[in-house]
Amino acid sequence: LINIPSIDIFAWHPFSISSAPSDEGPTTHHIKCMGSNEWTGKLYALAEDFDQQDPEAESIGSRFPINIEGPYGMPVNVARYSHIVFIAGGIGITPLYSCYRQLFLQMQSKYLDIRQ
Repeated sequence: LINIPSIDIFAWHPFSISSAPSDEGPTTHHIKCMGSNEWTGKLYALAEDFDQQDPEAESIGSRFPINIEGPYGMPVNVARYSHIVFIAGGIGITPLYSCYRQLFLQMQSKYLDIRQ
């Protein structure tokens, strides 16, 4: 869950991590903007303003507080399965993107051979 008090002190929003468990560095999220007057639209405007002020800054959290609770759930070890079917639509693809990315990284490192 993510809370940004400068947008709304009481609003907490769930977002899925879309980076792979083995990715180094900060986690990534895919967040769909639902309109300029919605919370996600205000987040977009805040991030855009931050980027225009200092595109070289390391952390958006250095300018304003971001509260995070979680993560919840466990990453799926896709390498242990012989067959996998992913079904998702719209923004629901976000948690599956993490699995796709993990498979891609494992294939690159030759840890996983999908030609079996």
